[in-house]
Amino acid sequence: MRGGLSSDASAEIVFSGKAQPGITATDVNVDKGQQGFGFIKKNEIIKGKAAVIGFLLLLDFELLTGKGLLKGTGFLDFLYAASKAFK
Repeated sequence: MRGGLSSDASAEIVFSGKAQPGITATDVNVDKGQQGFGFIKKNEIIKGKAAVIGFLLLLDFELLTGKGLLKGTGFLDFLYAASKAFK
């Protein structure tokens, strides 16, 4: 294999901006029978659906207004005015 990596090599997961030695993507398990916070299958499905809905709403907003979210809400104009005030 090219690059000197074997085919079963996994990338280390980065938590809080720091790589955790010895913890790879295959070591993180999604618990299937638990309730609560974390990498639980039910939570991951809900977060995935919420992300898709949010993306589609943002896409609809851009198609209807012809502007991006920051420009359409006027926040981008505020940022430009604030940056000029600090010059």
